Amino acid sequence: MYVLEPRVEKRILIQDFKIQVLSEYEEYKPHLLRLFAKSEDTKETDYELKSIEDEIEKALKKFNELCWIMIDKNTETFEIMPSLNRLLNIFENYIINTPINYEP
Repeated sequence: MYVLEPRVEKRILIQDFKIQVLSEYEEYKPHLLRLFAKSEDTKETDYELKSIEDEIEKALKKFNELCWIMIDKNTETFEIMPSLNRLLNIFENYIINTPINYEP
């Protein structure tokens, strides 16, 4: 099972986070390609990987607006806030098990 392990005491480089998502969670890559790159193909291209990175960036900006994370634009890092930890505890199974719907 995919486990989200935020660490409040640590600032995370945004670029390192993107790399981690794309490299350490290989079993989820086909799902990321379908969801973010709108591709049924399991082979990834630079375009599809860029699409995933762009979506990660949008999500981080939205999480920052919601104060779930705090982004430091000067250092291009973020810190996970306690409010996100509470949401992850409550909704982790729902997030993982939600089917993908392609309808607009």
